Amino acid sequence: MESKKFLKDISASTIQVAVTQVANLLIFYLISKYISKEEFGFYNWSMAVVTTVITILSLGMDVIYVRRVSTDFKSILSSKIHFYHTTVLGGVLILLILLFRQFFNFSPSEEIIFILALVCQVTFSIANSFRLFLNGRENFNYLAYSAIITNSVRVILILGLLIFNAFSIYYILTCFVICYLLELSINSFYKRKSLKESTPSNKTTNFQWKEYFFFIKESVPQLGVIIFDSSIARIDWILMGIIATTVATAEYSFAFKVFELSKLPYIIIAPILLSRFSKLLKKNLSPLTEKQKTNLQNLLNLEVIISLMIPFVLICIWSDFFDWVTDNKYGKVNEITYMILSIAIPIHCINNFLWSIGVAQNQLKIILYNIVAVSILNLVLNIILIPLYSSLGAAISYMIPSIVQLFIYYKTIDLTKVKVKINTALLIILIGVALILIVQTSNLQPLSKVVIVIGSFVLILFSTKIISLAKVKSALDAL
Repeated sequence: MESKKFLKDISASTIQVAVTQVANLLIFYLISKYISKEEFGFYNWSMAVVTTVITILSLGMDVIYVRRVSTDFKSILSSKIHFYHTTVLGGVLILLILLFRQFFNFSPSEEIIFILALVCQVTFSIANSFRLFLNGRENFNYLAYSAIITNSVRVILILGLLIFNAFSIYYILTCFVICYLLELSINSFYKRKSLKESTPSNKTTNFQWKEYFFFIKESVPQLGVIIFDSSIARIDWILMGIIATTVATAEYSFAFKVFELSKLPYIIIAPILLSRFSKLLKKNLSPLTEKQKTNLQNLLNLEVIISLMIPFVLICIWSDFFDWVTDNKYGKVNEITYMILSIAIPIHCINNFLWSIGVAQNQLKIILYNIVAVSILNLVLNIILIPLYSSLGAAISYMIPSIVQLFIYYKTIDLTKVKVKINTALLIILIGVALILIVQTSNLQPLSKVVIVIGSFVLILFSTKIISLAKVKSALDAL
């Protein structure tokens, strides 16, 4: 029964993520193709800044919120607190920026872009409060329905702008705000529907200041994680905008955006892992069986294998394909940058797996110390390497801390209950990197490279018994 539910959740999560990512990819492509590099660069810089600020203002509540909902601990009260916190602080932030906008050294057009980006991300964070509740409740089918509706509307609006010659960054951001408001309404409806289907044990719904501060206190260790983790996620974009040119920022942000879209398997399974591990490793629960431990190990290895497939394809076709679709704007110039960034994709899968175990076991302080150390390394590397190597320096500065973070997590996260090891996962990554480097030095056609890399990769894994059909089944039975 649990295995069937897991597969059902994976299917619903896959639909949700796939629909969202396809919409993001189409819109991202249109923006990168029809908006100038200078405007595209400032737009991405603005989104990086406001996303980082809003993430910090969340005070680390998001992860604790999902964990509370998934374990049915004051879930309704927590949802109300989280929604009010997100809405009020978002509104205050917009007001402050409007009042003090004269202190920013922006041109009139840049000021409009920045404010619209801020409103866009505040609206997104409010809508995300309902999305997190549904995620904690494992209502992935509702999230899939919501994604289909909102992303269909978003694509229709953006295509409408293009058809009617109104394709400007101002109107695009306005369409984003409209769609996030629509998503907010839909997810609010599904939340009420979810509560009617299965009411959580705690029925307190009135906002309570005492509980609000208790919520914040519980989230404080995670706040440090959020502050420094968000710096890893976007400090390279921010520093590129400050140190380098808007054109260089546009080129790097294009490669980074494709890198983020390449993490499809990771994006699908990450929200499921947190809620499932929270239940699996809940205190006073019976110890995991040897079969469960083996299943988790196979799940990690399979996730790493799958995570390499999209980078394999994109690296092989990068220059030819992206120069063709972007009129020679973002192809060859970004090939090495994407290759460096793509190494972090399977690394992120392992990091998220270990992080989910740590959060489920409430090892928030250990995670905080890890993130602080890695964030400082990331910042120092960016400051040193961006002036020297521009976007390549930013990519290296992102990739190295991801690897360092993996080994710190592995040494500090308590794995005694799950007995997970990373040696096989690292071997899988090394095999993938070696194959790509060999094929990229050849003069083969892009599609031939894809077939050879993926075919050789799968053949090596099965012939060495790193993976097998039985291990695939075991991975699917993991939770």
